[in-house]
Amino acid sequence: MDLISYSSDASEHQHRPDCAVWPRSTEEVSSILKLANRELFPVIPRGAGTGFAGSVVPQSGGVVMDMGRMNRILRISIEDRLVVLQPGVVYAQLSKALAPHGFFFPPDPASGKAATLGGNVATGAGGLKGAKYGTTRDYVLALEVVLPDGSMLRTGSNCMKSVSGYDLTRLLVGS
Repeated sequence: MDLISYSSDASEHQHRPDCAVWPRSTEEVSSILKLANRELFPVIPRGAGTGFAGSVVPQSGGVVMDMGRMNRILRISIEDRLVVLQPGVVYAQLSKALAPHGFFFPPDPASGKAATLGGNVATGAGGLKGAKYGTTRDYVLALEVVLPDGSMLRTGSNCMKSVSGYDLTRLLVGS
């Protein structure tokens, strides 16, 4: 694999990583981060690399963790207005899955055809429809997060109203 493709995003920033990994599950992400924490090397999670902020560009080597192989829509429940998916699902893939049911996912960044939902969550993407319908933060009910030490955290719930404790989901979206 040529690491040049992981040296930049849509921004002007460039720096080559030391290597890239492609996890297929949350458990693999956890294992990678546990190793990184133990061996003290940086890990940069990456969706499609379509952002303009340089946030997926390594600062000084490290490991790029390409989330593209975690690209499955796990569940669509039209009755509950709920979709459960992995971070590598591309915006266009979700739109295609929702269209037959008369639904769409309103946040639509300019790079929507290629952008991943994990990237949308990481940046709090909104796009042109964000002013009318809200941004990604307004549509994420729950997250399964792998923390830097490799431990896993589940936030939120699958219902619109959940009033117990702090809203970690909304805090994490865009952070």
